[in-house]
Amino acid sequence: MGLSVAISGGIILTVFMLILLSLPGFVDKMFSIGDITSQVSQQEQKISKTDISLETLFATSGSPYVNFTLNNDDQEKLWNFEKFNVIVEYESASSDELEELSFSGNCLGALPTVGNWCIENISGDFIDEGILNEGESAEIWTRVNQNLVSGNARITVSTDNGEVAMLPAPKRSWFDAAPVPPVTCEFENYGRTFQDTDTGLTYVCDSTRDKWLSIETIVLVGEETAQGGTCGVGNTPNNDADCNVDWGDILGPDGATDLGLYLPYDATVISYGFSEDDDACTSGSMDIEVWNTGSNSNDNAYALEQEIATGLTNQAHNANNLDIDIAGDDYKLWGLDNNCGQGIDDFNIILYLKWRHD
Repeated sequence: MGLSVAISGGIILTVFMLILLSLPGFVDKMFSIGDITSQVSQQEQKISKTDISLETLFATSGSPYVNFTLNNDDQEKLWNFEKFNVIVEYESASSDELEELSFSGNCLGALPTVGNWCIENISGDFIDEGILNEGESAEIWTRVNQNLVSGNARITVSTDNGEVAMLPAPKRSWFDAAPVPPVTCEFENYGRTFQDTDTGLTYVCDSTRDKWLSIETIVLVGEETAQGGTCGVGNTPNNDADCNVDWGDILGPDGATDLGLYLPYDATVISYGFSEDDDACTSGSMDIEVWNTGSNSNDNAYALEQEIATGLTNQAHNANNLDIDIAGDDYKLWGLDNNCGQGIDDFNIILYLKWRHD
């Protein structure tokens, strides 16, 4: 009985294997899967044995050359430099720049051309010449498209298998006891955050403005309706209540020329939106202005603080990157300086701002 069961099982197993082997490409697929698994394992081992670091960054104002040292800190040999990514961030006269450079081989004492990086030398390169082995360092020269306006620059290097290093390394957060940022908001501190322990507000070093600005955005909305009156020709928010925005029943009365909104902190207007009655300002133009008391008491007279926009003539306007500063800890009102040829009876203004820490 036992023998017959064993024979039957062997027959079934043999038939099963013959069926599998008869399937088209089955054996090839088995070997292909095995190859892929092996390749993945090898790649994972390479990544685990790859570690790089950067040091001795050299960048000067007025020069397009940024040099640094690349260190191999682990066992994996580095040689496939054409597949490396080298990115340089720096400040030019026009804006903040971010450039990805191409590998141009060995420098051989010659400065790289624009948009390229090269290897000037590899320390102790006696074995495996041209390959960056463990413990060796490569002196890298680069040339960006524009001259730097400061010594602030950041290098990012990514190897062909994805190992990444940055110089200077980004540092993200502080929680200092002092109520002021630890450093000035400059290139090397972009993205870092700071908590003001006096107010509890958190600020970030804004890379688009070089300022410590709040995480949150404050939105201020106000309107002047036709029912409220007409902003007269030549009038401003300071002398005509119908030239500044109202807040309705929330904050009134409508007819007050000295009614402002209290802002406790310094702020930067990052954008605005404006629209007017479509039959207004057929000649001349308008300005959007912010007026302030310069005091945390609303008994003080208002004075012009900042023009948000000038020369407006059409119905709708907006901007998304104004970077206009207004001082805080006082009362504000904002509205129109009417330089049109006729009165304006219907408009609204919305301001988007962030608190600013100087």
